[in-house]
Amino acid sequence: MTDRPAAQIVDDPSAKEIYANKLISAAFDGACVSLTFGVARVLPTGNPDGGAAGANVHVTSRLALSPAAAVDLAKSLGKMLNTLKEMAEKRLEEQKPH
Repeated sequence: MTDRPAAQIVDDPSAKEIYANKLISAAFDGACVSLTFGVARVLPTGNPDGGAAGANVHVTSRLALSPAAAVDLAKSLGKMLNTLKEMAEKRLEEQKPH
């Protein structure tokens, strides 16, 4: 086994940041994990565009990941969700009357 230096992460400030509040779809074709994200936009009644009131979901981005990158993402999200769960449980415990 050879000792290789850790990969260096180089930030690219020109990289776009895209907001999403919905996962529209997730698929795996055997070689690539494809994720489609969107944002729900609520239209008020009587909007000037003449559309019906309610929520529409618009695609904002698509992400294609190698299986290895998808596994890394799943691990990171799992850790984050566990932290959020622990924080919520702690907050509930603090709010209980003694």
